[in-house]
Amino acid sequence: MKKLFFIWALSFCSLPIFAQQQDLNTLLPIDDETQLITYKEVVKETGNKKELYDRGMAWVKAYFVNAEEVTQSTDAEKCVIEGKHRLQVYNILDPKTGKKTKGPLVEYKFQLEFRDGRYRYTFNNFTNKDQASRFPVERWMNKKESLYNTNWDGYLVQINEKIEETIDKLKEGMHPKVEKADEW
Repeated sequence: MKKLFFIWALSFCSLPIFAQQQDLNTLLPIDDETQLITYKEVVKETGNKKELYDRGMAWVKAYFVNAEEVTQSTDAEKCVIEGKHRLQVYNILDPKTGKKTKGPLVEYKFQLEFRDGRYRYTFNNFTNKDQASRFPVERWMNKKESLYNTNWDGYLVQINEKIEETIDKLKEGMHPKVEKADEW
């Protein structure tokens, strides 16, 4: 009876870990072709491609503290903005108190493309910049990785939260500005 209870308790305790792994696999968008984490969407928005490009440039300058360093290339003729940015992830020591220490620095690339009535964003090529050689963060999803660290799941969740937040701010910034009439 004790063995049966132990097996039941062990399987019950491992359920959250299994559920978290399942959540990571569905939480992060994996590109079918490249097998890399890729956030990509075409968003319909009012305006011609030039207006949307200008709004995109204004968003980049407003959203990123160091916009000139982040922006890798701009092409006003083709209406494309490309950039590279870094985000800090943390080791969560105590979720209740919020105590944390710095984890790796993660670099990613983004591309904004504009056409009449729509734009497309792409966020991809996430890499751990704290490694000496290129270390794609997709390796953090592999529990059989020789360097596996239990903090990796938390890093992936933090990346997803930050990119989702960035996408929300991009969509807000791409709305046309409502001009109030100066009535007096």
